[in-house]
Amino acid sequence: MVFNSFYFIFFCCGVIALYYLAKNRWRKIILTAASIIYFASWSLQYLVLMLVTASMVFWIGVRIEKQNAQNFKSRYLLFGISLVLGQLYAFKYYNFSLETIWSIFKLQGAMPFWEIVAPVGILFYSLQMIAYLIDIYKSVQPAEKQYWDFILFIFFFPQVLAGPIPRAKLLLPQIRQKIHFDLEKTAHGFRLVLWGLFQKIVIADRLGLIVSKLFDSPNQYQGATVMFVLYLYSVQIYCDFAGYSNIAIGIAKIFGFDLIENFNYPYLAKDLTEFWNRWHISLSTWLRDYIFYPVMRWLRKRWKSKYALLQLALPPLITMFASGLWHGAKMNFVVWGLLHGIFLFLFAWSREVRTKIFSVEKWGKLGFLSEPVQIFFTFNIVTLLWVFFRADTVGDAWMLLSNLIVFNKQIMYGNYRLVEGVLLVALLIIVEGMQLKGYNSSWLANRPLALRWGIYYLVIILILFFDTETINGFIYAQF
Repeated sequence: MVFNSFYFIFFCCGVIALYYLAKNRWRKIILTAASIIYFASWSLQYLVLMLVTASMVFWIGVRIEKQNAQNFKSRYLLFGISLVLGQLYAFKYYNFSLETIWSIFKLQGAMPFWEIVAPVGILFYSLQMIAYLIDIYKSVQPAEKQYWDFILFIFFFPQVLAGPIPRAKLLLPQIRQKIHFDLEKTAHGFRLVLWGLFQKIVIADRLGLIVSKLFDSPNQYQGATVMFVLYLYSVQIYCDFAGYSNIAIGIAKIFGFDLIENFNYPYLAKDLTEFWNRWHISLSTWLRDYIFYPVMRWLRKRWKSKYALLQLALPPLITMFASGLWHGAKMNFVVWGLLHGIFLFLFAWSREVRTKIFSVEKWGKLGFLSEPVQIFFTFNIVTLLWVFFRADTVGDAWMLLSNLIVFNKQIMYGNYRLVEGVLLVALLIIVEGMQLKGYNSSWLANRPLALRWGIYYLVIILILFFDTETINGFIYAQF
């Protein structure tokens, strides 16, 4: 049941009604049961495996907290992480590792592939469980003693499919407390859901019709056409995943829970570091806290004042390699991650120079252009790197990038498609521009009833009008 399907809408409305009609002591049970049913609707055959893994992590977390000796705590932590990563490797990376080994060593014979489909959301809840164990080990988070509270923490259905990746210190205290109906919070949640569906169905899915044509035939188009569609893909993937996150956060608010904000206008970032602080924030902060900072501290402790350039380069390279591999067991994701790591290093290495170059004082009367130029430069780097993320192979990605420099007047689409793409991007810019100016959900909540519901009905009509017979899944749900 994807978020943009009628089946999910009926399911969610039914759970919400049952949740608030029941007495408070039953609400957690209802939400836990609904979350397990939702997971089972995706992969019933993996429900038992998921429950066993979550139960093991629950037990390991308690054991880590009870140990006084550091070496025993470390052993339990290593066992727990190995359990989660071992399962992840078996489902997501076993076949990829075989292909890589066969390719590097040019081995002969058939590869012993596993013909299995990974459980939905495995990448997301794997990171969630690893972070939970590490936080207990570091005494940042106490181990959860209530089993069913922990199961709800892992299975919570708004975020189990594709995040946001919740931290235990944020979500578990909310699970423990009594939930009371909050009309303002519920209304805010519905507005987020409505905006998320609009982003997905009206903007992302319509742009996807244009984008797919390019990536399905990467050798047929050149020049400005390629660049134009790459810009559209940047908007598509943003609206697709930000739309999912808004729906997830909105549904959680309806149930009385607050999830972490996952996007903060990422395409307004002035450099790549800032972009990753604004894009997929729950994953970016996870990578920062559990890979980037530990690698950086280890290097500084080991090398001290030596190899300064390597100390600057290795943390982003290792972190973004892990990010690329996390996104998919394909070489194009690995290349995408490594390229981001290289550019993050270059941005960090050139920070002082860039600060001087883009100093408002140095630009004089054109100082107002300093920030837009930095934003434009960063956005174009991100857009070009998205090619490796979207293309089927690394070869297709290089073909598209090489076709960018070929001058060709050929137009890929008719005027209708071109106009539609431009209008959808313009619509997003207008809406998010208004949000930045303060015309956000809180502002809308205080408008007159007729205006407020007029906007709601207009958005609903547009969603229904643009909805297609074939439900398009969310891009990040495949991870």
